[in-house]
Amino acid sequence: MKHDRWNRNWKPMLRAGVYALAWMFLASGTVLTARAQGIQISGTISGRVEDASGSAVSGATITVTSLETGTARAVTTDDTGNFTAVGLPLGSQEVKAEKRGFKAMVRRR
Repeated sequence: MKHDRWNRNWKPMLRAGVYALAWMFLASGTVLTARAQGIQISGTISGRVEDASGSAVSGATITVTSLETGTARAVTTDDTGNFTAVGLPLGSQEVKAEKRGFKAMVRRR
């Protein structure tokens, strides 16, 4: 008798709870999929520009060019010679450092 009463009272609610839980997971997967499609993958290059004596070179222009797409981004070194170029397309890049009075340096990777 106890089992009959439990089955009559709880089994439909348990089944409804399982269905609701399944719908929640399905809805969550849809939201996560939509967010994942909006993700953009990009890279960052950072470094420091120094002269031959090891002193920082501030105000140098660093131009990063994608060898695959040709898109370029220019940044300037800060007072300590550091720079960071963000949001770069993935792939091989050419990095060029130049400042008046210095020989330009180019690196490809």
